[in-house]
Amino acid sequence: PDLRNIISIAIVEGRFINDLDLLEKRKVAVVGENIIKILFKKGDNFICKSITVNWIHFTIVGRLKTEAPY
Repeated sequence: PDLRNIISIAIVEGRFINDLDLLEKRKVAVVGENIIKILFKKGDNFICKSITVNWIHFTIVGRLKTEAPY
């Protein structure tokens, strides 16, 4: 969560990782638009869907605006 105070992160949909996620060691992910385009069909609801990275399952909780910050 403190990362958002260091750099500008725009959440387009859903939410960012919060303190409760960290406290409870939840396997959650905030992904970029490119990942959404690769894994889901246009218009699909991806929030609360599961993805697997290195055999670890994560629940998508948000989507980042993927764009160069400058």
